[in-house]
Amino acid sequence: MKKLFFILSILFILIFPLNLYSYRGVTHGGITNTVEDENHIIRNYFNQLGFSKGELTTFTLYPSAPPQGYWMPDNRLGLYLGTGMFELTDAERELIKYPEGFPNATTTALNWLVIGSVLEDVPMLRAKNHFHDPTTLQGLSDVLSGTSARNWAFNDMRMEFMWSGDENHGNIRLYQYKALTAQTEEERGHWWALTLFGVGTVMHI
Repeated sequence: MKKLFFILSILFILIFPLNLYSYRGVTHGGITNTVEDENHIIRNYFNQLGFSKGELTTFTLYPSAPPQGYWMPDNRLGLYLGTGMFELTDAERELIKYPEGFPNATTTALNWLVIGSVLEDVPMLRAKNHFHDPTTLQGLSDVLSGTSARNWAFNDMRMEFMWSGDENHGNIRLYQYKALTAQTEEERGHWWALTLFGVGTVMHI
């Protein structure tokens, strides 16, 4: 009887396969929001820097300011939210608050994190680099072979050739340094937007 049940179960799975879906942006964005809601990391950090609104502090990204490139967040936002090239689910559209004044995009510190965590999958080709086998220190090794997620996030310059940005750990630290040392408020806000966007992409990974 057990053998018959086993055979029938296998046949059922083969005949009626279930649809399995990978995590979408709403999952990663939701995790980012939850982490901040429960730990107040961004709120405390910006409060200590003198930003009384904490995670609700707004920063503006200026596409005309350095660094420039078709992979910058403003272009990725335009593709993801504006042209329909990368279709969002209703939940994702509700999660990402469209920055005001686009393309001079202004939104909150927390939302820059959320946007980064969602857009790390744009284009989907980047997702093949989001895997890490701790036993081999290698990434995905099937037909979509990619680099290790650890290298992708921290030390792999191939990111900048992947069409949509090089938000690795080293560059994010550089953005943060510029955000802390730039001379004008506009420059500091621009670099904070890039810093938070980059942190969001690494949180996704």
